[in-house]
Amino acid sequence: MKTRPLSLAALLWCVLAASVVEASGAPPAAMAPSKDETSTDPTPLTPVQRAEQQAYDAWHRTFVEALADSPNPRDRLVALEADGFQHRIGMQAAPSAPASYGSRLRALARAAPDDYLVQLVWAGAEPGDSGCDAGHPCPQRAQAAARVDPDNAAAWIPVLDAARASHDTKAVEATLARMASSSRFEEPMGEELKDWLEAYDRHPPPATLQFHDLKGRTIDNVAKFEVFVEGLSIAAVHVIQPYHHVVQLCDRATQRQAPPQRFVACATIGRLMLASNTQVSRMVGRGVLRKSGLATPDDIARARIVAWQFDHMLAGMPEVSEDDPMGFRQLQADLDDWQIEGNEIAVVQRQMRRAKIPLEPPADWRPTRGGKPVGPLGEDLAAPASPAR
Repeated sequence: MKTRPLSLAALLWCVLAASVVEASGAPPAAMAPSKDETSTDPTPLTPVQRAEQQAYDAWHRTFVEALADSPNPRDRLVALEADGFQHRIGMQAAPSAPASYGSRLRALARAAPDDYLVQLVWAGAEPGDSGCDAGHPCPQRAQAAARVDPDNAAAWIPVLDAARASHDTKAVEATLARMASSSRFEEPMGEELKDWLEAYDRHPPPATLQFHDLKGRTIDNVAKFEVFVEGLSIAAVHVIQPYHHVVQLCDRATQRQAPPQRFVACATIGRLMLASNTQVSRMVGRGVLRKSGLATPDDIARARIVAWQFDHMLAGMPEVSEDDPMGFRQLQADLDDWQIEGNEIAVVQRQMRRAKIPLEPPADWRPTRGGKPVGPLGEDLAAPASPAR
């Protein structure tokens, strides 16, 4: 099917963007894939496959429409995100004008003021997608997620982003300090994916919807694979979007006018991220610790484990083979793992155990970036980072 590799391209971009953000603090938009790069289908569809694709697209539209009419805010969030995602990867025309998308998101946030995921998506939306304008001001939008879950450092990222954008130095310092005082850094990636899969189970495709591989063999469960990867890709986008500002603000080498307590807060934030429930935020946390200049030997030891598991997550992404030309067997294993664990870190560790790979690296292992060895915090080996004393 055509949509699955497209969706995986978006997911893979999020993973690779994490490396760029962690390494340099560059915004992920700088390396976003173009529509041409994500829409190239490596193998032309056969007439049968083209008909199957059209049948899937028709079912997907009815799936989204049913969720859009649901009284459940999470269903409506899935519908809104599915509309936007299918358009962004070039699978369909824009379902509505950006203003309509934004007004729907704003209305959804108003209807579910205590739903953390809804508030996080709204708080992190681009201004043009938020539904807020001169006629509909939303002065407290950046605080929406932090209001619901104030002890979660991740909830304060939109607040930090707003403070930085307005050049409010005092607000930047206060927000970094507030993040550092939090007890955890958690992303709702597993929760968001669960919403997608539960929505699929309540609105399954008709039994007549069948799919065949390149050899004409029937493949089961393809529609659910599509929804799985689509939901996982969207959840990954929510994880990666704004973190480059944290890395930039915590860079001791470039933020020379910042007070010393900022970097103390940054090191604490980096440790919270290093213990997060997603691989992306863990890797970015490694970069935050490195940039702060205050990493301890314990931090370095944990960072090696994080980088080791991140590398094996990349190695475990579905691949095409002659025996399994669309990678569906591996996708089925990934889907099963997510439904059992519901947490990305637990999923990766489960997959490593199944492959008999140790969860911690051997003593002589070194992480790499761009094919070149780097230090345990991702630092250039020519200028290793010194642990804090």
